[in-house]
Amino acid sequence: MGLLQILSAYVYPSDCSEISHQILRQHQNNVCEAIYKILLSFSKIDIDNVKEFLQFDKLNDIFSRVYSESSIHSISENKISRIPKSGAASFIYKVYENENIKQLKADDPNYWLQRAKSIYMTNYRNTSDSSKEKILEAIDWAKKAEQDSRMKIDNGESRYLRTESNAIMQIALLYGKYANMRKYIDKNINEFALRYYYKMFSDTNNIEAVKTFLYYSRGKQDFQMLLGQIISKPDFVGKEWEDEMNFLLNIGLGR
Repeated sequence: MGLLQILSAYVYPSDCSEISHQILRQHQNNVCEAIYKILLSFSKIDIDNVKEFLQFDKLNDIFSRVYSESSIHSISENKISRIPKSGAASFIYKVYENENIKQLKADDPNYWLQRAKSIYMTNYRNTSDSSKEKILEAIDWAKKAEQDSRMKIDNGESRYLRTESNAIMQIALLYGKYANMRKYIDKNINEFALRYYYKMFSDTNNIEAVKTFLYYSRGKQDFQMLLGQIISKPDFVGKEWEDEMNFLLNIGLGR
């Protein structure tokens, strides 16, 4: 992680001129390439030691911190900054969309899972049409993580059981968010959300994560909204989903 922290000091130029915006883009591209070369160097030696390099939470923590420090520095010098300094979303997108990183990690379900998570986390509070499209994109990536994990598990790679469980949870969160964004008008989307929430809560490999979801997750509100729809609208989904609906109501109302 020390390597990422060193790179984070290079990402954001302190100046806020138009030239600095051009430098910012170049710096971010350079850092993406540096991350790729680090991943490439270690990928055949000890993959577990560099797995955190592509975890959304790690990237957001390390590279967002630079924003905060830069903001404090600008305020202390009475400078007016025109560059948003609240998060690292644009940079994190660049990391996952970097073609070299994508080609290197395309066979790793964790890469697709973290890419999906990055979209979910950075579009959670936005309801624009472009954000809806991004959430659909994230669903595709998370489903790929689920499917690829299952293939590896079936081939004897049991270490991907957790990745599969995390992918199922991420898909549930994404469908829950998307159904909410669509105001529950699409029965097909509602049923996908219901299906994946059911899979998530009935997954015995992910009990602790599910407990955390019920009490702390930002996605809890979408789940509660879904339960409200189940209670108030009988035609929310097809009648064939009655068992799943009752299962989720028992969890949501009984916690």
